[in-house]
Amino acid sequence: ENKGQLQAILKYHVLSGATDLAGALSAKKADSVSGEPLTFAFSEGRVRVNEAAVINADISCSNGIIHVIDSVLLPPKPVNNVANVAKKDGRFEILLAALEAAGLSEALSSEGPFTVFAPTDEAFSKLPKGTVESLLKPENGDQLKEILGLHAVVGKISAGDALNAKKAKPLSGGALNFGIENGVFQVNGATISQADIECDNGTIHVIDSVLLPTAKKEEVTKGPLERIEMAIDKGVPLFNHGNPEKCAAIYRECLEVLSKDGSVNEQVSKALSQLLDRADKMKGASEKAWILRAGLDQVYAVLEEG
Repeated sequence: ENKGQLQAILKYHVLSGATDLAGALSAKKADSVSGEPLTFAFSEGRVRVNEAAVINADISCSNGIIHVIDSVLLPPKPVNNVANVAKKDGRFEILLAALEAAGLSEALSSEGPFTVFAPTDEAFSKLPKGTVESLLKPENGDQLKEILGLHAVVGKISAGDALNAKKAKPLSGGALNFGIENGVFQVNGATISQADIECDNGTIHVIDSVLLPTAKKEEVTKGPLERIEMAIDKGVPLFNHGNPEKCAAIYRECLEVLSKDGSVNEQVSKALSQLLDRADKMKGASEKAWILRAGLDQVYAVLEEG
């Protein structure tokens, strides 16, 4: 998955043509095969390529020359990298905050190349209230990384490439599916509103919705009231058919999610945490299910009013 980055580093170590050490020092600079410049100078008693010292020079080969150096050369970070281009654009503040929270900002500043399907701030606003705040919390870092990984592909993929291939594998696994629906260019159901924004280390395609992993899509896109309704719809038949333990587990999971995802205010969240602690200490499954159901009903009433 890091093939593109490895290729960029290796190409930075190669010049086109057989350049001996004297020729390199005379030229002072030369463009590597990667396109990035290398500098040659005599410094601190050593001949250097950038900061690396030459420890053996002019090893003649049938197809060129080898110069041995004492450290790996790393290409300079692109100025107009994906992260900087997105920052200058102004439409991706939430995406950039999410990348920062997930510790991925530095990755999009590296050599790449990457293709990023970038949801705008407006796209994030389509998620249920409290979802973004919840995802940015440290305890939800793994879920955030999984979602962000669905928006990036290793390699530079143009809109034409995507349509021809029809599929691509994102960083977090799964698949991105491309096609034209009703005359609109889409990826996994999201509209690509602007394509092929060129960056030094990749390409940005702007999308109008946040892409969600299939397993998480229903959970994330449901609002808090819908989550409660779903939990009750699942729990009641289980309770009535003699399985209060499973019913209580469903209610508890729903209340725990609500207490952490920003759907309720701090006071209600604290009350829910206390209710969950109280329920966990109960031995009877039926009693536990009843008290958890009462908690769901109370939260539903609060959310419906506010």
